[in-house]
Amino acid sequence: MQFYKVEGVWKDKPAGEGSESDSALISRLEDVSKDVAGGASDGSYGCFYKASEDVIGIAVVCENRDPQGVAETLLKRAGIQLTRVRYEEITTKAFKNLLRQACKKSLVFDDDEIISGLNIDGLYGYNSSQYGEKIFDQKNERAIRSMVKKRLVSDSLTRELDRILDDEPRKRFAGHPAHYFLETDDHDAMLETYRLLLESLYLRGRIVSRRYHYVDFDYESDVDRNSYETLYRCARGGAIVVRYKPGLGGESGLAGGERAVIEDLCEVMKKYRKDVLTIFCLPKECGVAKAVFMDNLSNICFITISETLSSYDESVAFLKGLAKDDHIRADRQLAGALDADRRYYAAELRRIYDRWYDNKLRTAVFPQYADLAAIKEPEAKKKARGSAYGELSKMIGLDSAKKVIDQAINYYKIQRVYAGRSLGFGRTSMHMIFTGAPGTAKTTVARLFAEIMKDNGILSRGHLVEAGRGDLVGKYVGWTAKCVKKKFEEAEGGVLFIDEAYSLVDGLEGGYGDEAINTIVQEMENHREDMIVIFAGYPDKMEGFLAKNPGLRSRIAFHVNFEDYSVDELCRIAELIASKKGLRLGKGTPERLSKVFEAAVEKDDFGNGRFVRNVIEKAQMSLASRLVELDPADVSDAQVITIMPEDIELPEALRFRKEKLKIGFIA
Repeated sequence: MQFYKVEGVWKDKPAGEGSESDSALISRLEDVSKDVAGGASDGSYGCFYKASEDVIGIAVVCENRDPQGVAETLLKRAGIQLTRVRYEEITTKAFKNLLRQACKKSLVFDDDEIISGLNIDGLYGYNSSQYGEKIFDQKNERAIRSMVKKRLVSDSLTRELDRILDDEPRKRFAGHPAHYFLETDDHDAMLETYRLLLESLYLRGRIVSRRYHYVDFDYESDVDRNSYETLYRCARGGAIVVRYKPGLGGESGLAGGERAVIEDLCEVMKKYRKDVLTIFCLPKECGVAKAVFMDNLSNICFITISETLSSYDESVAFLKGLAKDDHIRADRQLAGALDADRRYYAAELRRIYDRWYDNKLRTAVFPQYADLAAIKEPEAKKKARGSAYGELSKMIGLDSAKKVIDQAINYYKIQRVYAGRSLGFGRTSMHMIFTGAPGTAKTTVARLFAEIMKDNGILSRGHLVEAGRGDLVGKYVGWTAKCVKKKFEEAEGGVLFIDEAYSLVDGLEGGYGDEAINTIVQEMENHREDMIVIFAGYPDKMEGFLAKNPGLRSRIAFHVNFEDYSVDELCRIAELIASKKGLRLGKGTPERLSKVFEAAVEKDDFGNGRFVRNVIEKAQMSLASRLVELDPADVSDAQVITIMPEDIELPEALRFRKEKLKIGFIA
């Protein structure tokens, strides 16, 4: 479904006609629009929205690339000929504005009725922060290949563009042989990549619309299945870009109803797979969510386009290309910022370029500003930016973690101020240790911390890479150092989270574990500029790990202790988890949960937040079992989502105590 704005100059306009005050003309054009709309059997529609002076304007909806047929039918019925006709593809929002304009001028009777009749009214209920639509540029093959040549493009994208552009243009739309997974942590690279794909596919007739929709989709997305249905129905002949952000589960699992939301989206995508191209954009470290997508789309062909590391020569060429785009001469300092022995992601190179450009602008292009600070001191007093920071702030407990993150952000703010005044302290490492029992949100905080560092300009990519002993220790002699370096390379620009780090202490002097620790210490120093390592584990065992290498402790700037949650905090977490699942706690349920948690915290293997999640999930199943025994007609909507005390399973100790109280004599 495509939307067009058609305008032209009225040829041989009769004297006295054509003005907005001519009610006879207005009435005639409205009648023509009704006839054309009523007679269209292919979903097309057209109406006049402007008839002022010499200009006639037509709004068109059609199911093919050429709106000319609909416009010419309207003009023929109205007895109007146009010259200098211009056809412009527009968004649904712009189309709606044209209808509103036509309604105000009495050229259509009811614009809302038209929107409803076209089945696109659901689009306007979307949250503007989650949904949008744009018109991409129309480029020729030479322009596309030139863009690929001068940009840092992944090998997988180059191969796919060759596949598309080496084909002959399609005379008729024939569906989609494949859809795409785009894996990158670089927002600019993501935009550039899917636009290159769309421009190439449009050039070869593989899509017939230059309008594409994008949806920012995450575990808190409030876009339901009906909304996705409307979105895909409206996008027929074009494309939808789903920009996915992982939930609280990160790589260890999916948060709340995240799996169900993915499944709903996949069902709609499968239904429209022949008519709508879908590009799923995922972070590089997002294997769990991608597996869920793949499981639900198993019969559909997908091409994965991944971000690749560039060589030194490729990186230099990319930086010079950025400088050329900004009409500024690249100098030796730009290339000198690179390490000839390293490979780089595009996001890292853009960060290097931005630093160089800011300095070049202030010292060479405008030398009169060379002595000014790079950032005003009041800037240092602003609050931390980003949704991840807000998400962490709302989490229950975790006071120590929140305090450390604030300290880290404040340090870098002040460092920027002093750097601008040529009084810098020099960058210190930010490596950390997280200690605490299982279920105290160490992994979740590490993921949010990485995002916060990116949002505030401290890390370039802001992703989380998890690693354990199996990822860092090789099976054979000489493999361990390579394994460690590979993980550090993956985590460049983000956070490397080494869980149960004490497992590297294997008791063998000079063994593989020692080799891993020694290599980690060396890599921590090599990557201190754009990477943070977080070691996690039980408090008592982590002390032995730190003692294993003298240089390890000195490179760790912060020690964050994640304490066990109190009973009150556990109750609040339970209420939060239930709320995210669309459930609520009934009368007496919080008191029942409090008793369960009071008993649970006494156990050594208590799971903290994980235990709470298990309790709520079991209660949800118990609720379902209770409701299935009732007549559906007697069950209210409130009952369906309300967890009652009897749905909460009591620990064995409490059940035994309760039964024991019933035995004996009462005086």
